[in-house]
Amino acid sequence: MFKKALTALSLSFIAATASANPLHISQPQLSGDCIGDDIRIVNEGGKTYIAAFFNDMTANSTEGVYSKRRCTMNYKVNLPRGYRLDSFVFAVDGIYQLSEQGSGRVTVSHRVANAPSVRNTRFLNKEEDGGAGDINDYVGTISRSQLSPQHQSCYGTSVPLTTSLYVSTTQPKTDRSGITLVSLDEGVSDAGYVKLCRIQFSPCQQGADSTL
Repeated sequence: MFKKALTALSLSFIAATASANPLHISQPQLSGDCIGDDIRIVNEGGKTYIAAFFNDMTANSTEGVYSKRRCTMNYKVNLPRGYRLDSFVFAVDGIYQLSEQGSGRVTVSHRVANAPSVRNTRFLNKEEDGGAGDINDYVGTISRSQLSPQHQSCYGTSVPLTTSLYVSTTQPKTDRSGITLVSLDEGVSDAGYVKLCRIQFSPCQQGADSTL
């Protein structure tokens, strides 16, 4: 009940601040196990994030079970005239629970326009990671200088991104100590969404040209 109240409060805050945010996502295309889910811009703590609202991106194993979930998202981040992109700071955000011999894996990759992709894989087991915890890992940063001139513009730009996520769990048949779970359905903040990226942007100075 308490978590649901926090989620409702967070979503109300998002709605209240959406009009003040100059960025928005367009042309979202989600495939794999996240078809029909949502991706949007949210504000939290004075910062701007790309957030995914998943219905079922949870891999869940018991004795002898292998489970996996995949999601690929193609979308555009739009900045209006008068603002410029500074950087995309990517992360992976989720939770896990591990049995004695169970293991999990999370792989996330991001590609922004013509820039090199960033990618990270994390493997989870109880001996190294404990029985449960948060997944809140830094993946990498793509800055404005890595993008083509059209995406550095102060005159409005639409930056294409592709995000791919993969989570899996496995547990031996002989392991009856509990479940093994890796979930991207909710992030560490319990706000009801997963943070994929922090977007850093700033107003253009008056008189700035299109590539500043």
